[in-house]
Amino acid sequence: GTGSFSTTTVRTGVRSFRVNPTLGSSYWQSVTLVSANVWVIRSYVRFTALPTLTCNVLTTAHSRVPGAYFNATDSKIYAGYNDTSFIPQLGATGVAVTTGVWYRVDVKVDSSANPWTIDVQVDGAVAGQKTNATAALATTQIRLGIVQLSPTADIFYDDVAASNTAGDYPLGAGQ
Repeated sequence: GTGSFSTTTVRTGVRSFRVNPTLGSSYWQSVTLVSANVWVIRSYVRFTALPTLTCNVLTTAHSRVPGAYFNATDSKIYAGYNDTSFIPQLGATGVAVTTGVWYRVDVKVDSSANPWTIDVQVDGAVAGQKTNATAALATTQIRLGIVQLSPTADIFYDDVAASNTAGDYPLGAGQ
């Protein structure tokens, strides 16, 4: 995907990763990591412009793109995944976000059995878990940004951490 580094909007350190699509996708995908059925990811996320469509923001690279999703209808982050038609399927409850604030987003995707479970927290507030009735499947990559959907948005990511140990969820505060 496409994206850029910012040296002006940072949480810690000297740069953050920015996705700024205009009716398109924009993301960073990790290099190939160890193949695992469980991924725990933490990133600080800052919205300068909220996405204009419901879309993923912090996920694994599974074909259904499970992880944290922004819902444009109510400006909340949910646990979710894309169905076979690339329509986001969201958990029952989300956590409200706005522009200009660094939020700590913790994600756990467990695809070790059918159904998969997707858990999300925003600054420690729990979003409703989402499940996906799909056979067990491992992946080797995580993604920051928007994949498969085409909103306009401006999002910064900083202080990313990942683990393939379920007990590490949530990774919590850090840099």
